Amino acid sequence: MSIDPQTTRVGWIGTGVMGLSMCGHVLDAGYPVTVHNRTRSRAEPLLEKGAAWADTPAEVAAASDVVCSIVGYPADVREVILGDDGALAGAAEGSTLVDLTTSEPSLAVEIAEQAAEKGIASKRSTSATSTGARRSRTTAGRLAWSSTTSPACIPSRCSLRR
Repeated sequence: MSIDPQTTRVGWIGTGVMGLSMCGHVLDAGYPVTVHNRTRSRAEPLLEKGAAWADTPAEVAAASDVVCSIVGYPADVREVILGDDGALAGAAEGSTLVDLTTSEPSLAVEIAEQAAEKGIASKRSTSATSTGARRSRTTAGRLAWSSTTSPACIPSRCSLRR
């Protein structure tokens, strides 16, 4: 997967304290972004910056090559990824799901197994604080994932920023 603002469509689920800032940096870097949040008003700053709205996580995934989710609790992760209208229901073969939520390892395994059955890569990766998210800094230094066809990586302080 080649990661480029001209060719990579990004989906974002969850626009709370962390998600709003992180997604904002992706938009600032020029990536087209489709967003969903339980409360649309929480996504308004991103919509004003040019993000598109989706009514469900499945719609986000259908419009995206890479979908990032960062929600509150494991039950929320289960709903937005595995639910009837979850991202996995709308994701196309070859796309990538990245869950950034502090969650349960067993749930990550479950998601990865179900995603693999559809030919979708699923990764959990982040190490950041809400302050770091606002400043576009993660302690790990990069957000990485691999698709079913090739590895890809977006350095959090490089290619996501102009």
